[in-house]
Amino acid sequence: MRIIIIGAGPAGLIFAHCLTRAGIDDFIILERRREVVEELGSGILLWPHTIRIFDQLGNGLLDAARKMEPSLLETVRLDAKGKLITRGSFWHRLKENHGHPAMVFQRYQLIQLLYEKLPGREKVLCNKRIKAINESSSEVEVVCSDGCSYKCDILVGADGVHSMVRQLLGTCERSPIPDPLNLPEGVRTTFRAVCGISPLIPGLPPRTQIDIMQKDTIWQLLQSGDWVGWCFYRRLPQTTTKTSRFNDEDADEFVSQFQHQIMAEGSSVTFGDLWRSRKRAQVVDIEEGVLKEWHKGRVVLLGDATHKMSPNLGLGGNAAVESAVTLSNLLFSHVQNNGQSDMASIEPIFSEYQKRRMKRTQDCTHISGNILSFAWLAVYAIRFLCIFIPVEAVDRLLADWVLNWVSRDGEILKFAQECQHQSGRIAWRYPNTDETQRVFLTKTR
Repeated sequence: MRIIIIGAGPAGLIFAHCLTRAGIDDFIILERRREVVEELGSGILLWPHTIRIFDQLGNGLLDAARKMEPSLLETVRLDAKGKLITRGSFWHRLKENHGHPAMVFQRYQLIQLLYEKLPGREKVLCNKRIKAINESSSEVEVVCSDGCSYKCDILVGADGVHSMVRQLLGTCERSPIPDPLNLPEGVRTTFRAVCGISPLIPGLPPRTQIDIMQKDTIWQLLQSGDWVGWCFYRRLPQTTTKTSRFNDEDADEFVSQFQHQIMAEGSSVTFGDLWRSRKRAQVVDIEEGVLKEWHKGRVVLLGDATHKMSPNLGLGGNAAVESAVTLSNLLFSHVQNNGQSDMASIEPIFSEYQKRRMKRTQDCTHISGNILSFAWLAVYAIRFLCIFIPVEAVDRLLADWVLNWVSRDGEILKFAQECQHQSGRIAWRYPNTDETQRVFLTKTR
């Protein structure tokens, strides 16, 4: 079974690691950029259940991740005037609950880690822009703009929310290509944001998340050891199914009236300081939604190409990892059963993949969007709660009850053991023991 993955971002590289761990080695990755690792993008937050997958994948991924970035510890919530609402230990509590910590990376650093630890990096081919997808009952052909073409049994589109694979899905020569500024059915945007990376300015505490909340405007900072990833969200006048493209002048105008916003308790650091010291930043429309169709014929979508979440909880990248894991489990079972590569055998795999992932991706999308939309109400809700419970209990409530399912119910590779198994106060929904693996492997034979 030959597989082509479109996109060497986190989703595509994680899927390649999963395939390698499953012993499915006949694959290549086609990446449109000239280099796999480029200093682009903002931060990516990995929750404990994703760190668990790093352990299963091996190749030193988990140890290397621990050396690269410290885990988050403290959470601070401020009102619009920079006044403290709560100071808590949500991320520390999350580690107590699940064993593994949450880790925050710059996007390019995570890609670099996944790429450098991938066995057979020669399978990643750069500067490959898709021109056409030609599908028959027996194979898929991918034609690139450089004139090269590649054939496979399964094509996996892991090329983001504006996926070219999705736009060409099931066509031979669709012309013209659909307008990329029109969002796919089921996806919408309610917020616009400017997201960026800056050095950790004195006055900003390391290993801390800071949320500043007011109606229609939210600031969020994730501080690592020596850098800070930040997002500034503004609600659009109305929800839309179109997205926009922005230049540097648009970004300057977008942030101009908020330069003096205080970013930390008892500090003089302002949003203007972050903006002026930025290493990179971009204005984006925040797309949210889950597609109704994830596959067609021999083509299947993965990650943001099929489910897009607002980034305020950092669940999007984790959802992409879970989708890669679920699809890998199904393909592993198929190969172990000497499954064929005909259309009648492949389509049920894709249908089961979508069925297993649909509800959880919808739940993650809804909780992310709702928390972002109603963040300003949290100021009043938290202050009300603090009349009855200690301030530090707010984060325990969030970690133990409101968001406990996020990591607890995370999918795992059914065919790979954990080398450094961790557990906490809340039991994993899917334990990973020799017995559970034996049962799974027995069912696949």
